[in-house]
Amino acid sequence: KSPQSHSRGLGRSSSIIEDDEEAERYIAQYEQKKDKANLNMCSAYTHVFADTIRSIAVLIAAILGQCVHSITPEVADASASIVVSAVILFALLPLIVGMVRTFYELLAIWREEASERELERILSIGSTSVLPSRSISTSVSDSVSPRGHAN
Repeated sequence: KSPQSHSRGLGRSSSIIEDDEEAERYIAQYEQKKDKANLNMCSAYTHVFADTIRSIAVLIAAILGQCVHSITPEVADASASIVVSAVILFALLPLIVGMVRTFYELLAIWREEASERELERILSIGSTSVLPSRSISTSVSDSVSPRGHAN
């Protein structure tokens, strides 16, 4: 049987496991790209929404400033800016939440990769041959000359 025809039990070959791990990595990368695209789209929609709201607010403020004599154009514009800023801030909440979630996901991935690198480093140190250790008396006699002076 070829490695691909083995059943998905305990007796599967290492090539199948590598393929499964590769598939899991691919799926994780796809999910990250999908989330990133969602954040990009959310950002673009928020920008268009903010521009639209601000344009509408400018028109309403101009009409109020011209038609209502108790409201000056400056006060109408300033009031519209405050209202638009509050609406935009509220509209940014999903984007901010998505950015924080993505940050924590990337932080978890970074920590996992760092621990994998540390494990590889430890395993590589353990696999190297150990040099024979010298006795303390040998190292002391090597560092002191016959006259008793240090080398």
